[in-house]
Amino acid sequence: QILINNRTETEKITSVSFADKRRLRVLLDYIHKNYMNHITLNDIAAAGSISRGECCRIFRRTGNPSPITYLKHYRIRQSTKLLACTNLSITEIAYQVGFEGGSYYTECFRKEMNCTPLEYRTSQCPGSIDPDREESPSRNRYREIEL
Repeated sequence: QILINNRTETEKITSVSFADKRRLRVLLDYIHKNYMNHITLNDIAAAGSISRGECCRIFRRTGNPSPITYLKHYRIRQSTKLLACTNLSITEIAYQVGFEGGSYYTECFRKEMNCTPLEYRTSQCPGSIDPDREESPSRNRYREIEL
């Protein structure tokens, strides 16, 4: 009896309901389509027609960081594409992916990727790598969300 109850509780904790998956998809679609704009938790929640609290609970129940942390992560991920394939300045990239300034973008990028945007760009563009400079490994701390 104890094992059965424990198993049922574990399944409740680890399984994600279809409704949560569907809601999460709506919230993520909103973030993915609007990340370059100023987005608040209210905006994300409104996209799913839910409260801010429920929005945070859905992200938590599905094993994800908070909506705003996910947004920041997504912006950083999008910026890596621009760093690798354009000559835009770091500040221009920051604005294009929705950050309100280059300094804050660089701070967030460093925390997430363990290197600065410039170091990342240098490591991604072989022609611009300085052989005397040690490359900083970039690591993605968050898994991709797949539904």
